[in-house]
Amino acid sequence: MIYILLIVLLIFACVFLYAELPHGTPSQRRRQWYSISLCIIIVAYTVSWLSFTEGGARALRTAYSNFSGGLEREVNVYDSSGEVIDSFSGKFDLTFSPERILLDMYQEDGSRKRVQIWNGSNTVIIKEK
Repeated sequence: MIYILLIVLLIFACVFLYAELPHGTPSQRRRQWYSISLCIIIVAYTVSWLSFTEGGARALRTAYSNFSGGLEREVNVYDSSGEVIDSFSGKFDLTFSPERILLDMYQEDGSRKRVQIWNGSNTVIIKEK
C-alpha cells in the first residue's frame, strides 16, 4: 500500500516539476516528457520489484535489519550428541564466515555484546521470531 502511495506522490511531483519548467520548443518539451516518463518507469519497476518478488522481499528484510540493529531471533547451539550448549534470543545481527558465526547483540543500555560461535562439531539453529 505504501508503495502505491509512493508512486502516486512521484507522479504528482513529476507533473509539478514539469509545470515549473520553462516551456521551450516542442522538441525541448518532448525531451522533458521523455525524462519524466523514464523516471516514472524506473521508480515503478523498482517499487514493483520490491513489492512483488521474493528477491525484493529479501532485500527489504536485509535493509530493515541493517537500519534497525538486527532482527528478533532465537539461536540454539547444540553439541554433537544433540544437547543444548547455549541459547540466545533477542534483537541482533549475524555475520557468517567459514570458521565462525558472530552475533552482535544490543543490550538495553545501548551497548553491544558480541558472541562468537566457532564451527566444529556444533550445530547452530537460528530462528527469526
